[in-house]
Amino acid sequence: MRKESRALFIVFEGIDQAGKQTQVERLSSALSHKGCRVKTISFPDYDTPIGREIKRFLEGKKELPIQLRYLLYTANRWERDGDIRKWLSEGYIVISDRYSASNLVYGIVQGLDVDWMLTVEKGLIQPDLTILIDISERTSLQRKQSNRDIYEGKIEFLKSVRNAYLELAMKDNWKIINGEQSVDEISKEIRKIIDLLLA
Repeated sequence: MRKESRALFIVFEGIDQAGKQTQVERLSSALSHKGCRVKTISFPDYDTPIGREIKRFLEGKKELPIQLRYLLYTANRWERDGDIRKWLSEGYIVISDRYSASNLVYGIVQGLDVDWMLTVEKGLIQPDLTILIDISERTSLQRKQSNRDIYEGKIEFLKSVRNAYLELAMKDNWKIINGEQSVDEISKEIRKIIDLLLA
């Protein structure tokens, strides 16, 4: 018999290869075993019409101005905003691999105006908790050496994104976890954070 669980929107952030997807899956499984109702989602969501346009750009098949890229990423979240709100209203814990913060840090690194970006994001449902899994840019490159998208293979770009993530995390009081640890150690830290939140 499933117990009634507190509805929560939990987001994992971090540069490429930080282990976000793995930890989303592990946390989802752990919470489900405890009887919680869980939904997972990932952004960009390539299954939507806008998501497919984003994928073409990331694969280098389409050129887009930076402002249009930002708007597409935001619109991709708007495509799923109703679903997230519905799940939360039904008592689910929703766990997302990336969300608004990833768009914001990539925009900051590429010189977009922060106030403009925040205006575009205004109205989207906000996370109850954001967890940053922090790894170095060199670790990111070591973990995946081929088939990287147009952003993922540039070490200086990854370094700038990582720094922007850390600055935002400290400003907004996210939980920061050392992603250089083993997968099990990271999972253990995450479960402690979530257990306190659900207590």
